[in-house]
Amino acid sequence: MRYEFTIPDFTPRSANEYTFAKVGTRIRKKKGDRDLVAHYAQQSGIPKATGKRRISLIVTLAKGGRAVDPDNAWKGLLDGCKQAGLLVNDSHKWVELGEYTIRRGERRSTLVILEDVE
Repeated sequence: MRYEFTIPDFTPRSANEYTFAKVGTRIRKKKGDRDLVAHYAQQSGIPKATGKRRISLIVTLAKGGRAVDPDNAWKGLLDGCKQAGLLVNDSHKWVELGEYTIRRGERRSTLVILEDVE
């Protein structure tokens, strides 16, 4: 099965923003991103995960927006989806990373696509 939800006015932070910030700032940023992703995930009505899922991202950047490296974009999204129950866990046993696509548009947003893997 395939499920989607959009997080408006949000693009993933680079993992470097988490890593190199002061401890209090890092915790606040991670928690804020995780809670935001979980909020939109829960509103989407997607059923809780019972098995492995593939997750793909389509990130829309507004004019002048800068894309983060694909390998840095996943952490906050995976944590938020796990918190919302859309992933059993964010380990390799339960998650398969799919495509990471960058687009340009009027407003920034992130489309999260989840697919059950059999």
